[in-house]
Amino acid sequence: MVQGPLRAEIAQAHPSAVLVSDQFLQVSPGRRFQGFHQAAAARAMLDEIMYGAYVGRHDPSTDLWLYDATATALLDVWRARRAQGDEFASDILRRITFVPMVDNFLYTGQAAFAQSYFRGSEDVMPLRLHPLYFSHPLPTGRRIHEKMVDLLTPSQREAFYEKVARERSADPVAAAEAAYGHSLGWFFDQWLAAYPGVDYSVQKVDSEQQGDGRWRHTITIRREGEHAAVEPVQVLATERGGQRHYLVWNGSTASGTNIEVSPGTGTVDHVFTLETQHKLRSVMVDPRTRLLEEPQGKQRNVDPLYNNRSPPSFRFVYTGFGFEVSASEFLAGNTPAARLQALSGRVLFEMSRRRDLGSIGHLQLHRDRESAAAIGGGATMWFGEKVNRRRRRGRVRLFGEVHSLTARGLDGVGGVRFAQSLSIIDDTRKFSLWPDRGHRLAFELYAQETLRTGVPAPDHRHSLTASASWVHIWPLAHQHTLASRLELTMMVPIVGRPEFRSLVRAGGVDGLGAYGETSCSAAEWRWPSSSTATCSGRTSM
Repeated sequence: MVQGPLRAEIAQAHPSAVLVSDQFLQVSPGRRFQGFHQAAAARAMLDEIMYGAYVGRHDPSTDLWLYDATATALLDVWRARRAQGDEFASDILRRITFVPMVDNFLYTGQAAFAQSYFRGSEDVMPLRLHPLYFSHPLPTGRRIHEKMVDLLTPSQREAFYEKVARERSADPVAAAEAAYGHSLGWFFDQWLAAYPGVDYSVQKVDSEQQGDGRWRHTITIRREGEHAAVEPVQVLATERGGQRHYLVWNGSTASGTNIEVSPGTGTVDHVFTLETQHKLRSVMVDPRTRLLEEPQGKQRNVDPLYNNRSPPSFRFVYTGFGFEVSASEFLAGNTPAARLQALSGRVLFEMSRRRDLGSIGHLQLHRDRESAAAIGGGATMWFGEKVNRRRRRGRVRLFGEVHSLTARGLDGVGGVRFAQSLSIIDDTRKFSLWPDRGHRLAFELYAQETLRTGVPAPDHRHSLTASASWVHIWPLAHQHTLASRLELTMMVPIVGRPEFRSLVRAGGVDGLGAYGETSCSAAEWRWPSSSTATCSGRTSM
């Protein structure tokens, strides 16, 4: 066993050694979280043992999947003996998805070793750097084992693995057919080839109340794919009372009269009929995420799992909050109103349909020394190619705010302020919270109107600010990047004299360095000092 800077996987089996990442123990405390890393290391060691047991007994392509399928089956036994439940990150964190980091992790996979934290049936290898896999497109044995789990009964799988364990030189295809009782040539031809591109969706749900008060539902599940696989598709229908109903389509187009095939399009509709006591709350395809899906047709910039649920679930996430206290002003205050004036706070929310890459809503609430209360709202519309599973490359953002100004502020005059902004952004950074390469080009128009009250003569202030910025991430070495920023901003007063707060801020932390008309450029060097912190050095010009 060799420990080193392995980042693609937690542990990796090789013909004569097991490589373990030096970040193997860098995981949140608790047995449930540590189990993800322990299971990955256990599988690598079982792979190493099984490779020695089977290599050279069949043709190389058969040995390649057989040893890993057996190791994956033994990993299931290892998990059961250690009382590790069938749970993954989405199960453990499902109640705190309102936290932005959790939401980002679950739906973008922005983490090292992300594949170990999510349920699935396929080892996805974006870069086939392993010496056993770099020269061909064959899958690992995990795919064969997981598809056997879907097809064979537990007793049939047990008979198959007992056969290949006792007689290591036996033909594994013949052993599987003997256990199953039918020919499986189609099975191995299908799953040892490239994974077929397919997209499943809940196409339609029709409900009708019967005379006895029960409900009859017709659920149409669509499969799109030019060369679709024959695989079981599970559907979960949930009543409003909480009762769950599991339905299964075996994936065949010859399942009876409830199949409709669209010739030449690769589209197949399967219709389920279900009777329930109450109306349905939701219908979901593949609730245990055992299927591998990808968008079909011309539109590839969508999340293929978005249409797996009807109706789509709703997400509401706080994206930031802050609280500030001016200690000297708070302590010097003699009244509750004076102390309240020393408090500032802000909270921001984001909402959308889950896995929707089309639009997002925004909500902002805050107060500060000059605004007794303020509320803002807006929307973001996405367009362009998909950058990751959460966002597309381009977006248009519209936002508006209303501030109730207090007479205790800097200006000593109350009033109302309205603000509107329009932003057009092109962002190619794959992960905005931890970027390693890419750029961000943004153009923004910001309009502000301040209407004064309680003054003898009208003293309204209107201004318009236009800005453009370019941020580029330059990769230097592993986990070291240089970020450069070029920004141009111009403010034009429309009515009245410019307000102090509308002047362009340039340089310094939080814009405290100077006030002027333009901000020229800045550069920043980033490197992670730990798994959760990032250090940076910054210069501004």
